[in-house]
Amino acid sequence: MPDTFSGEGAALIYDENYQQKPSYTAVHDALAGGTTTDPTPPTTPGTPTSSNVTSNSATLTWTASTDSGGSGLAGYNVYREQGTTDTQLGQSTTNSINLTGLTPNTQYQVYVRARDGAGNLSANSALATFTTQSGPVGGGCTATGTVQTQWNNGYVVQPVTVTNGGSSAISGWTVTFTLPAGHTLAGSWNATLTVSGQTVTARNAGYNGNLAPSGSTTFGFQVNRPSGNTQTPSGYTCA
Repeated sequence: MPDTFSGEGAALIYDENYQQKPSYTAVHDALAGGTTTDPTPPTTPGTPTSSNVTSNSATLTWTASTDSGGSGLAGYNVYREQGTTDTQLGQSTTNSINLTGLTPNTQYQVYVRARDGAGNLSANSALATFTTQSGPVGGGCTATGTVQTQWNNGYVVQPVTVTNGGSSAISGWTVTFTLPAGHTLAGSWNATLTVSGQTVTARNAGYNGNLAPSGSTTFGFQVNRPSGNTQTPSGYTCA
């Protein structure tokens, strides 16, 4: 009978000395469920930059990390630097995040850590610092939308009324709402709108962010939708 363990070229997981070949680990992991141990964390994210800072929200963007450990980049955690115990402000699957629920007139120092599919966390990014604008603690603004006109495959929502229900003036607002499936934004006015999936985020323009107590402003937008679909947006929230 021939020696089935002879030669490094044999299609076996042991060599002629009955030692494990590199293929042993691959076979073992495949039989164990197809996963491998990944001890390698992602690279450190870039320094975050802040934008669209209001009294209780801010947008952060940073250079994306990479992952070479095999489990894949899963997302990012955003923390507030506070000394011994840092508060996690949010998580994102992309290299940007819109933080909400912040305290008005407050300085924030924040950093980002990337995470992979195995749960490894990268080193902390460099700190970014921003200060929220003055405004009522806890927000206080509300938003309501009215469908002005609609047709077979589209509609206009005007006005969306933003009202400061707090006891102090606010210097910025952010309204979010949800478009029904298959609906796409066609245009807007008196606000800057961004879309993620079916979630729309509307931020004040440079001229209508300041609202006195009980003050209000409006914006509007147009949407395309599948013919015969009569749904309209829902879930207006304001921060």
